[in-house]
Amino acid sequence: MLLPSSLHRRDVLFFVVGAAIFHVFGPHLLPSSPDTCIIINNRVDRPGAHYPSHRHSLIEQADIEPLPPPPDRVRKQQVARPQPVSVTVERPVGELPKTAIVHHTAGWTLFKDIYMANGTLFVITDDSSVFPERRMMISTGLPGHDTEKSRAEREPTDRDLTFILSAKAKERWGAGGSDRVHTIEGNTVLVNEPSQFLGHYYHFVAELFFGIQAFWHGSFSTASETRSNSAILQHPAPPPLHRLILARTDGAGWRDKPGLNTYFLRAAFPSLAVEDERDWKERINATWTGPGSVDQVWHFPALLLTDRSASFRIGLLGPNLLMGVQAGGWWEPVRAAVVKFAGGEVKRIDLTHLPSPEKVVLTYVSRQATWSRRFSHEHHAVVLQALEGLAKRKGWEFNELTADMSREKQIQVASRTTVLVGIHGNGLSHLVFMPPTKASAVVEVFNPPGFAHDYEWTARALGMAHYAIHHDRVMTYPNEPQLPNMGGAFHSDSIRVHPGTLVRTIEDHVAKKVM
Repeated sequence: MLLPSSLHRRDVLFFVVGAAIFHVFGPHLLPSSPDTCIIINNRVDRPGAHYPSHRHSLIEQADIEPLPPPPDRVRKQQVARPQPVSVTVERPVGELPKTAIVHHTAGWTLFKDIYMANGTLFVITDDSSVFPERRMMISTGLPGHDTEKSRAEREPTDRDLTFILSAKAKERWGAGGSDRVHTIEGNTVLVNEPSQFLGHYYHFVAELFFGIQAFWHGSFSTASETRSNSAILQHPAPPPLHRLILARTDGAGWRDKPGLNTYFLRAAFPSLAVEDERDWKERINATWTGPGSVDQVWHFPALLLTDRSASFRIGLLGPNLLMGVQAGGWWEPVRAAVVKFAGGEVKRIDLTHLPSPEKVVLTYVSRQATWSRRFSHEHHAVVLQALEGLAKRKGWEFNELTADMSREKQIQVASRTTVLVGIHGNGLSHLVFMPPTKASAVVEVFNPPGFAHDYEWTARALGMAHYAIHHDRVMTYPNEPQLPNMGGAFHSDSIRVHPGTLVRTIEDHVAKKVM
């Protein structure tokens, strides 16, 4: 994907493939039961902090299997497992409920009972030392650039989030049940980032919603301790999400030109209410304390605060949040919902191990209609012929995804794909709709020496193999470049790859995985 050169540092900071374990509500989720509490640890604690714990009744526990094991450097981020938590929605009566942390890692914080007035988030507590450092939870929400000035501008102040003593909160807004305390029922996600990346399909789906799904699901799921590539596709559901607040962008800022962001959101989360910057400002104005006004406050019983700039401070973003402790099947409800919405077929595979594909489907994502990161027209014909020849020789299904195909058709093809091939670009984001099989893989072509981690991390978070190819050199984790390189001819319009190397990489991978 095309990124400003000043933000290449973002890729380095991605390295904890972990926001990868959230679960979303949908018609395919299991019925609820009051008997089982399950949790997962996706928290990076502040030294010396002690987080309150609560209990929450969830649905009957299903078998849980892990994603592939993380790199060792990621496992070092892990800490002791918290206790099960509660995010039950109750209107405050009497004393204002104090704020508690349900789960936290940099840039991802799930609060129980947090408040907002005049645009400031208020944490009610008599001991602020039990909370993470403020800058690890929130920023000013300004666009991010890799400069000292930009980093300084994004450092939060009391204007963004502040701590208030219980007595002071009661003095300011009255006791629980006061006409000045207004509870926003349900579970809310507050996205504190501008439109800088939100209008891009990959960033919206495979970073933001990968992260939301992973973190929300991870807050209510059992950690899996075993190392395995197996995946159970049924999994206990966390509480549903009710509201998404995009506080720093208007409606146009998060919508991409092809309309894939809105298509994904409405298909995956059909009941999710969406508010944008205008709605957030209206909530702020409703609590404004001017001459003669009454001091009011909004009360969020459960709020997941996500902040891109805060996540950069230790490098956890999108598909990188939970690589260390994983729960199987976490993304399947989202994938299944979108595939069904697009008219594709979803097969429930209730096995203890990833299955072999019923039929190998090879899909090539063409970028020939774009102005950058493409093959020359002559070389494209050679590559296409080589891929078609491989599929014909092996008896596989072959597809070419092009920009002029409908969204439904693109997703239907992706939902059957075993191996997805293409030059680094937005179309590879469709890997999130590929079915989980032991042979699932992404083969990504770069113009040497270029490299980006985006689709590598996303693929591995979903248990898929990833191969990067520089002409005739093949790399796969852990032997891929450690740092991104998007300079020079990264965006060339005449990229070349050795057809024999490309074909051999795909053929050898499938042969090893499908017996």
